[in-house]
Amino acid sequence: MLSSFDRPEGQHPRRSDLGFASVVHVNEKGGNFGGTEEYIALVTSALNALGVRSHLVCGVVSGALPPGLESVHVVPELASRRPRPGTGAALAGVVAELDPDVVYVHNVFDPMAVAALAGMGRRRMVLWYVHDHYVTCLSELRWRRDIGSCPHALGRGCVAAIEQGHCILRYPDRPHAGTELERRMTLCQSLEAADAIVVVSGYMRELLREARPALDGRLHQLSRPIRDLGEPRPRRRTQPDDPAVVAYAGRITAEKGLAIVIEALGAVACGTPVELCVAGVVENADYWSQCQERQAAAVERNPHLTITYLGHLYYDAMDELFRRSDFVTLPSQSPEPLGAVALEAMSAGAAVIASRVGGLEGTVRHGHNGLHVAPGDVDSWTGALTALLQHPEQADRLGRQAHGDARRVTIADHLEDLAAVVSTHRPRQPHSPPTG
Repeated sequence: MLSSFDRPEGQHPRRSDLGFASVVHVNEKGGNFGGTEEYIALVTSALNALGVRSHLVCGVVSGALPPGLESVHVVPELASRRPRPGTGAALAGVVAELDPDVVYVHNVFDPMAVAALAGMGRRRMVLWYVHDHYVTCLSELRWRRDIGSCPHALGRGCVAAIEQGHCILRYPDRPHAGTELERRMTLCQSLEAADAIVVVSGYMRELLREARPALDGRLHQLSRPIRDLGEPRPRRRTQPDDPAVVAYAGRITAEKGLAIVIEALGAVACGTPVELCVAGVVENADYWSQCQERQAAAVERNPHLTITYLGHLYYDAMDELFRRSDFVTLPSQSPEPLGAVALEAMSAGAAVIASRVGGLEGTVRHGHNGLHVAPGDVDSWTGALTALLQHPEQADRLGRQAHGDARRVTIADHLEDLAAVVSTHRPRQPHSPPTG
């Protein structure tokens, strides 16, 4: 099944001087979902202003689409995490009809879809932005109970580690052995079919370099642009009873670590009124129940603490939360590929306290624009939270520096870097499908 939603006819903007005039984004989803879709919206809007025509091919559409898109085409099989016959042919057919200069691949789960793009008779430039751990980790989190952040490459040992209970699984009910391992390894190998790979952290660059050494010359680390949150507001509390606002924004599931912040705030004994504002979708009901149990204990232990659950927030409401937060917490247990929430909070001028793991180590610089804490260490979290609550001038300093650092990452700079990648790597000869 194939359908398209065309933009109302009108005059095309002027031709771009970036070296390419049209882009097709390929993603599992279109609309308001998460970080990948937000990134596509940012890039599409900026390219549209420069005269670059942008199209989207995705598996499902939900919610508002970026206004700068020339057209949206739905290939339902792209939304499936299980390979479906004909996906690659359907995708290649749409791309051939659109005839772009660049095909920009995002979250795609079928190796044959990528092979179809790389094997087209008239080759387009194929970029692949690796947003997460799906292509390098069977559990999708790279987080183990026995050693923490997982350093191992995708392979047969992953199945054994899962069977032994070492790996934390993002989706416990999904299969992780047999054909699933083979498909995931083939998808990882498919990275070599792309002309260039884009990542947004040094952590992800090293991870992919170790997973597929042949990619070394085609791996490019680009700074991640974020939406402009404007100038930060003053955060000085005017009344003694005004609470310091601490924010948590993210999925509510074990790997994101909300329970750690709740428990740590319960142990804070500085006497400062504190409101913890929690924003995010509950993905794991059992974990949410644990968080609520810890919340009751934390509020009883610390009478100056209140906790407010805000539910899922869209961009405007999330931006408003960051603007009024004294600091934002990212207590991730698993290694974040980047930690875009940290950049958003920094752009709003909030100090950030983040786990020292994965891409967060590069996004947040300890003592410069935020604080690092050992993941899962409640005592360390209590110490960091207490320090900023007792010394609001330190939080102000970190927030001002964070704002300045985040503002240096502009969409214009990102597009220039993207254009440099395109000019560096010309389309190669049609690539044969991977064999496993």
